[in-house]
Amino acid sequence: MITSATGSTSFCLDRFSEGAGLDFRGRNNSRAKQKARNRVCHLLGIGSSAGHRWFAFGIMPNGLRLIKFRYLLEFVGCTLDETQNLTAEQRMLASHLALSVITPKHAAEVLKVSSDTLMNWATGRSPPNKDHARAIRRLLKPLTKEAKKKRRSWRRTLMSLNLISGPKTRSKEQPVATPALESTPPDALCDESDRVLVHVGAATGLDDRL
Repeated sequence: MITSATGSTSFCLDRFSEGAGLDFRGRNNSRAKQKARNRVCHLLGIGSSAGHRWFAFGIMPNGLRLIKFRYLLEFVGCTLDETQNLTAEQRMLASHLALSVITPKHAAEVLKVSSDTLMNWATGRSPPNKDHARAIRRLLKPLTKEAKKKRRSWRRTLMSLNLISGPKTRSKEQPVATPALESTPPDALCDESDRVLVHVGAATGLDDRL
């Protein structure tokens, strides 16, 4: 089980690498360890060599891979400095991109912005304006069911690897993307568990609703 960490993405990466029990640094190359590492890499949509660079040497990804990487760290209970001031729309956008519910290209086309602008929103470099925030809510509303399905798949995989525990108590969970009507304030888009970008569940457990 991961000991939850608070700090920068780089700091939490180091804690994950040490505490995951998957031996990303390669001291134990048993078939079971290799299989477990490959399953984590599969969630992130990367190959084993990229996973080794990230987790063994602390080489940080960027763009969509950074979004997925942060999603994983928060899923296992880390609190990341870089995601604490994101808006509700940025949190939802990042989680949907991380889960591959929507692609950056499609999202950028629908929102009529450049890929760079979209990534700046999702990674926290800059927030969307009010018009774009409403557009993000409209875009994500039909994708709620698919997002929940993907989150359940992530939860099952991470539980099977002992990276998170079972849903014994209510805890902070992955933000459920339930974009409301345009007149709804951003803070009312999600329930209280959505105040952190992709904090699906601390290592103490997850809600059975997911």
